[in-house]
Amino acid sequence: MQPDLNHELIKSPWVAGAMGAVVALRAVPGLSWAERLFNVFSGLLIAGYVSPAAAGYLGIHEPTMQSAAAFLCGLFGLNLVAAIVETIRTTDFRGLLPWRK
Repeated sequence: MQPDLNHELIKSPWVAGAMGAVVALRAVPGLSWAERLFNVFSGLLIAGYVSPAAAGYLGIHEPTMQSAAAFLCGLFGLNLVAAIVETIRTTDFRGLLPWRK
């Protein structure tokens, strides 16, 4: 007897993103449970909102590839956001202005 699974839920970008975020936890040792929960929730949100838009932009229409994109967004999304925030934090934007030289 097979378990009664909701196949639409399994194919959801939210679930695939959460699984990607759980796998990403392996690369960040020493986090508290609250930090781990926050990272998984953040990966779920990034994958849930970004992966459908990215799949549409890239022309990905196959459900398995959309799930793979959601998994990758959950896996790498939080690291990408952290890198963007760090770049913004360390960039001297005033030095880029032509009248500030």
